[in-house]
Amino acid sequence: MFKNMFRAMAIGGIFAVSMLGYTVNSYAVTVTPPRLVFSSDEKQAYLYIKNTSQETVAYNFAWSHLAMDPDGNVVNLEVENAPLVERYRPLDDIVRFSPRRTILKPGQTQRVTFLIRRPKDLQDGEYRSHFLLNKVPLERQQVQERAVNDPSESKINVGIIVSRSLPVYVRHGEVNVEFALNSAVLTDEVLKSGARIVRFDISKTGNRSIIGLADTYCGDQVISTRSKVFAIYAEADKRTETMSVQVPQGGCSDMRIILKGHMDDPLRGEILGEAAVQQ
Repeated sequence: MFKNMFRAMAIGGIFAVSMLGYTVNSYAVTVTPPRLVFSSDEKQAYLYIKNTSQETVAYNFAWSHLAMDPDGNVVNLEVENAPLVERYRPLDDIVRFSPRRTILKPGQTQRVTFLIRRPKDLQDGEYRSHFLLNKVPLERQQVQERAVNDPSESKINVGIIVSRSLPVYVRHGEVNVEFALNSAVLTDEVLKSGARIVRFDISKTGNRSIIGLADTYCGDQVISTRSKVFAIYAEADKRTETMSVQVPQGGCSDMRIILKGHMDDPLRGEILGEAAVQQ
């Protein structure tokens, strides 16, 4: 649906480095960081893709487009007859990335460079696309690279094996958000591990996304099996999220949920909302 108007820049190298920080595992690779956020004064950022397998792997990179409807349901705008999401703004035309493809030997890391160009008439608000990593057969990647120098190079028809995407945000000018935690309830659903499911409803207003972190407590004790990272995209008004918790054997008379700003959000560490969990 959306087409990138920029050609890949001929920069970006392969580095045998070890990365610190949060990562996203994508089969044979780890991706650091798990999302990119450009504030109004930032012009450049890097993404690191490390091959953690024992085999050489090949990836192609592209933009993809995932939005949320007003109720917070995720909409894949790439599929045929996808519904229109009026407030969604892709960033394809203002962010370049390079390289477009890579071949990584075991232990190697590819640095992907992102550069932003903001037109003078760019409207205030948030722009977002998802950076897509398509894992392709190594033979196909090698044919593509040879075809760059030899257009007569024959093509092979091999489908993509796996893919993974991560969000890239650009915030420009005046951006704002107001957030509310509306309710939380302990459901009857029980996982195989014995954990229970807490469902919570959140809402927001404003022209930017919000990224948060949720934990559930029994008194002062954290009973979340792991902190829940959640997001409501700029174009959505509300969303329902779930997280798993380990309820003490004797039950819990003081169960509550606390939402805080994620480290990648301007409200990092601030309490966004707190509510008792209905049982």
